Amino acid sequence: MTRRPWMVWMMLLLFGGLFLIMERSGGSQDSRVLLRFGADQRDLSLGGQPWRWVSAGLLHIGWAHLLLNSWALYALGTALERLYGPRAFWALFVVATAGGSIASALFFSAISAGASGGIFGFFGAYVILYWKRRHAMPPEMRGKARRELVTVFLLNGAIAFFVPNLNHAAHVGGLLTGSLCAVFLRDAASEG
Repeated sequence: MTRRPWMVWMMLLLFGGLFLIMERSGGSQDSRVLLRFGADQRDLSLGGQPWRWVSAGLLHIGWAHLLLNSWALYALGTALERLYGPRAFWALFVVATAGGSIASALFFSAISAGASGGIFGFFGAYVILYWKRRHAMPPEMRGKARRELVTVFLLNGAIAFFVPNLNHAAHVGGLLTGSLCAVFLRDAASEG
């Protein structure tokens, strides 16, 4: 747990930098700008541009979307990066984002962007990690992990209930993909 979570900070900078460039290029809520920068859309990603399954996870639609996903990345990501290391952490994000985007392409026809699939993948990985390691955790760490999981779950549940037009397929796809990856990932605690 002593590793510094530098990949989380790099990702936050990447999210913010791309967002600002999109804002200066016509706006992060403009469909043409989103597609030019790599947002996902069923006909494009299934029609020969599968790279959009990952690039869409780096883009955000509006300030609220960027800030919420950045908070969730920081809240879940710092502990996960410390446990898995930066390379496995980044790989988990890429695979969960792609899983969420593939689910999105199958069930959602509109333009899609955002790190939510990857973040739900982190949530799934965090749950699996907690389940695998809960008996080895000191009580205060177990309590903190439980509070973080409940906070993220309740916040996302409230958002899903109150915000219309969310891409739930990407969330579920990322959650399932991240959970499956976490079953096979070795964390730093199990390596020692």
